[in-house]
Amino acid sequence: MIRLEFPKPLPSVNTFWSSPHWSRRSRHARAWHDLAAVVVAEAGHPVAACPVGAVVTCYNVRGMDASNVCYKPLEDGLVKAGVLPDDSPEYVAWVKVESVRVRKKAEQRTVVELVSA
Repeated sequence: MIRLEFPKPLPSVNTFWSSPHWSRRSRHARAWHDLAAVVVAEAGHPVAACPVGAVVTCYNVRGMDASNVCYKPLEDGLVKAGVLPDDSPEYVAWVKVESVRVRKKAEQRTVVELVSA
């Protein structure tokens, strides 16, 4: 199992896709790709033995619906960082998203666990 912890919560689908311009979404996605590169480097550049399942837990003060957690920019960042060869079903068999409400902003984070599928 590979466990990666990111220091902020994932965006909501509504927030990510509500931007009227593609360049704003692109900047937002690149920020997650860059953060993934840093977290992966700090974790020693783990490489997943595929196929995997991804358990994504988003800790957020807003307590958003699990179906509203936008994991895609982070998943793309894991591919760019070399943890996953691709995000196709051949390599990522399933994704389980959980949303946990926390009381303080300092507790906000995102945890991704890649497990054998």
